[in-house]
Amino acid sequence: MGATFEFRIAKKPGTAQLELIKGDGAQAKGGKKFADLLWPERVLIEMKSRGAKLERHYDQAFDYWTHIVPHRPPYVILCNFDEFWIYDFNQQLFDPVDRVSLRELSDRASAFNFLLPQEQKPRFDNNRVEVTRKAALHSYSLAFSTFRRVFGRGFTR
Repeated sequence: MGATFEFRIAKKPGTAQLELIKGDGAQAKGGKKFADLLWPERVLIEMKSRGAKLERHYDQAFDYWTHIVPHRPPYVILCNFDEFWIYDFNQQLFDPVDRVSLRELSDRASAFNFLLPQEQKPRFDNNRVEVTRKAALHSYSLAFSTFRRVFGRGFTR
C-alpha cells in the first residue's frame, strides 16, 4: 500500500471505533479529524506548525494511531518543521524512540530507515527496550565470566 495524504478520521456511527476515509481537502466538520499522512503498516505522520511544542500533540497522534484498524503502522512521527519525534508505540509508549532536529537530519538519517522503499531496521538514540536488552546482555556476560573465573579455579564453599 502506498502513502496517502489527508486522511479523514471519523467515528463510525454507533461505535467507539474510528475509521479512516480518504480526504477531499475539506475542512474538519462535526468532530472529524485529519491525519496528515498515513502509510498503512509503515508510518503515521502528524505535522504541526513551525515551533509548536510537540509534547502537546502526543495525545492526538496516539489517538489517531490507536484507531487505525486494520493496518496500524508501527511508527508515528510528530514534526514541527524544526524537529522530528519518532514513536514506536509497540515498544515504548510515552517517550519518542528518537528526536531528530532538522540540523541533524543528514547525520541521523538511519533513524528513518523504516521509510526506505526496502524497509530496514532503524537506529534510534532513545530506544529504551534496545538499551535495556544490551544492558541485560552485558550484565549476563559479566556475571557469567566472573562465575567461570571463580569456579574455574576450583573455588569451593
